[in-house]
Amino acid sequence: MKQSQAKKRDNAMTNKILMGLIALVLGLLFLEILIVHSKNEQQKNASNQVQTARIMANGDLLYHDGLYMSALQADGSYDFTENFTYVKPWLKQADLVLGDFEGTINPDYPLSGYPLFNAPQSVTAAIKDAGYDVMDLAHNHILDSGLEGAFTTADAFKKVGIDPIGVYEKQAPGGLYEITTFRRETSYNDGRHPAGVIFTEEVEEDLLRRDFTINGMAFNEKRGLIDLFGGLDDLESGKIRVIGSPKKRFAEDGLRIVRAMRFASKFGFSIEKNTESAIYAFKDIAKRTAPERLSLEFEELLLGDFADETIHRYGDILKYILNIDFRNNCRLNHLPKEASIRFAGIMPGNFENLKINKKILNRADKIYLAGKELQVGNNRLSKEMSDPESGTTDIESHIKMAMKKYGYEETRAGAILNGENPGFIDGIRNSGQCYSLNQLEINGKDLDWLEGKAVGIALEELLNLVISGRIENKKKVLLEYAIKHFG
Repeated sequence: MKQSQAKKRDNAMTNKILMGLIALVLGLLFLEILIVHSKNEQQKNASNQVQTARIMANGDLLYHDGLYMSALQADGSYDFTENFTYVKPWLKQADLVLGDFEGTINPDYPLSGYPLFNAPQSVTAAIKDAGYDVMDLAHNHILDSGLEGAFTTADAFKKVGIDPIGVYEKQAPGGLYEITTFRRETSYNDGRHPAGVIFTEEVEEDLLRRDFTINGMAFNEKRGLIDLFGGLDDLESGKIRVIGSPKKRFAEDGLRIVRAMRFASKFGFSIEKNTESAIYAFKDIAKRTAPERLSLEFEELLLGDFADETIHRYGDILKYILNIDFRNNCRLNHLPKEASIRFAGIMPGNFENLKINKKILNRADKIYLAGKELQVGNNRLSKEMSDPESGTTDIESHIKMAMKKYGYEETRAGAILNGENPGFIDGIRNSGQCYSLNQLEINGKDLDWLEGKAVGIALEELLNLVISGRIENKKKVLLEYAIKHFG
């Protein structure tokens, strides 16, 4: 009897536990249904809400030589972040920013500006920091550093987290090919821009819009060289000839006039007779071209191996188009291919209308003045050496004064500008001789009893005394002199 009652109690307890478990499972199931229903309702409500995104897009990110030089740091690296100072806050407002990068990034090619563009890898970091997400590479400069440059440019942007578009890889039997589009242009209305651009699949139509025959050729592995206008013959004979009518081509874009001269300067080519006649006939169109575009072409012209010959032949028309004046007897071919030195070679002149990088022009001015000062010193020395009774000027001190005023590099360039050997200037620098305030054995802290401008005046006088050889560049000697004369 007792066992029967215990068994009944056990069964009742078991049933209660089972019922509790069933209730718990049903409760959890009901709760899950409620959660799923709630999520579905939230998603349904969200789908009914209007969502917006801000997309920004802009045109050419185009890097010329002037920008490379302005971004160059003391350690040889490049910092382009300053280029985006004013647009960065604006770009950061967008959810998606698209840009167009005109040129290539190929570490195996030298840096270059117009007409073939190749920028350093560090531009991508600045572009990324500015806020760009996507970069279009479908442009006519994507092969400026060869087929490999198309790959390295795309990879450079991928490495910093920017998606490249517009240039696509296609697997071919011989390897990978980069594909871009051909285009043709409608009429020009402003002497620079076509009224419209129409994409085409015909390379012949694309070549028709080119400027010169030597730029109007293409190559296809099946068809071989595509030369519709005799570009190869002109290339072999050294002729610069426009495609089609010279008058039409220069009327479309006056910049082509200066570009023809730039090719003549770079390659030593002659400008074909009809093309040359059109240059003079349409010089007013070139004169109306944007100063920035003219300046870049003129800079490249100055860097050519045949700059002297080109300026001698077309100097008058260059003066008219550029609205500047430069020496007709300038000698550039013997100078290094460095923009500042070659600008100094054509000075003095009025370059206010030229939109050349200010650093280039400022340095050119220093080089020119340093060269003039060296000439004056050399003339004075020669005169005094011809008269033994007059005594001779210390030419070394004279050179160090020029180095003080204009800098070592500028003074050295000034010597080269004059056709002189800069070895003596190198010797002064390499031997550690003093010609600048940072080489002086004392500084402003050592003259703490002086105030304000008096410190600078004292240091300047001490430097001049050291340069002239009147006192030694030793801290004790300099302090004794300072105390005696400035105390």
